[in-house]
Amino acid sequence: MNNIGKRLHFGIISVIAYLTASLCQAELKPISDTEMSDITGQAFFSVDNYAYEGTEFMRLNLGLEIETLLDIGELEVGRYHRWENGDPCLECDGTEAGLERHPADLMLKNFSLGHINEDTDEIDPFYLKDPFLEFALDDQGTPIGVRLGFANAKGWLSGNITSLTGNIDIAIKDTAYGLSQMAPDCSAGAYECFLGLLLKVLGPPILQGSPLEAEANLVNQEGDLDPVRANMVGMEDGKEFRADGTGEINFFERALLDLMIALTPSRYNARREGDIVIFESANCDILSVPVCFDLSNFGSFEIGRGTETGTPGLFLSVQTADTIKWAQTFEENPGSAVQTFQETGFGTFFNIPNDGVAVTLQEAMNGIDRKQTHFINRGMGLF
Repeated sequence: MNNIGKRLHFGIISVIAYLTASLCQAELKPISDTEMSDITGQAFFSVDNYAYEGTEFMRLNLGLEIETLLDIGELEVGRYHRWENGDPCLECDGTEAGLERHPADLMLKNFSLGHINEDTDEIDPFYLKDPFLEFALDDQGTPIGVRLGFANAKGWLSGNITSLTGNIDIAIKDTAYGLSQMAPDCSAGAYECFLGLLLKVLGPPILQGSPLEAEANLVNQEGDLDPVRANMVGMEDGKEFRADGTGEINFFERALLDLMIALTPSRYNARREGDIVIFESANCDILSVPVCFDLSNFGSFEIGRGTETGTPGLFLSVQTADTIKWAQTFEENPGSAVQTFQETGFGTFFNIPNDGVAVTLQEAMNGIDRKQTHFINRGMGLF
């Protein structure tokens, strides 16, 4: 294994050590055979082995449920040079033209899991269930990747994100009343700005409580997917912005929507399918309304919003191989056939799975303030 691989693996092992350092201790006491007969349970840890796509995997499962308020001043994993297309350049010295401007795959300051509830002044912890440590091995039995994952995760994740490599699927879920939060950029063109303002003003009374949905990912400022050292999140070009007006609109309102759709420039592919109104993003905007934003706008993300137990599939991996397909679900258990996987590339990869983060239209447009993560205000924006 080369030096960069050793540093990458050491980085994730350090994170693992930090997360497990606060496990509580309990006093050991003998119990009788009668008491023992009333107790059922399972092993504290188990080991699973499986193979997929030519790679062998060994997974150490820990039967733990963790509630934590964790703070890390600076989290940085995967410091080496990459070209702007994402390819690594281990021989580069940093002076070459065309390198990624961020020096590491993952760079977060004031990283926190959990927060202080501002109403009760109590800790609302970050919940993690069934953590596991998994190793990927090549056909020679040499480690080529390692990841720290969790069966379920729920809570507020905070941090000043400078560079993020991985996958964050953000679901924008709201009602059509949220269209009032749209803020057209009139410097982009008067005609499109007029249509954007028209949707902002007429959308809520026409569509009323109709469900509104869209998807956001890591992108660049042109709206292209950018999963390597990204600093923006938004709607990829061609992604749909949908409002389902079924049961909410009448004949005259449909005619008004059809007129607006007919006036919309073709690049937005505006259309009505039944009572579902659809616009597609183009070059990071819809009708001059920006739909791509700096990650710095989001001081906190809520993982697993609206779920009881959280969302599955959260993990952090590092690898020296060009491609690894990490299993996300199995047919029956971790030792059986793989159903779904997440593909990762060389370096560090932080995965928040589909619908792991859900935001309202207002939160998407205006950002999310950082949650309070400290009891004492030290003037650092963490209170």
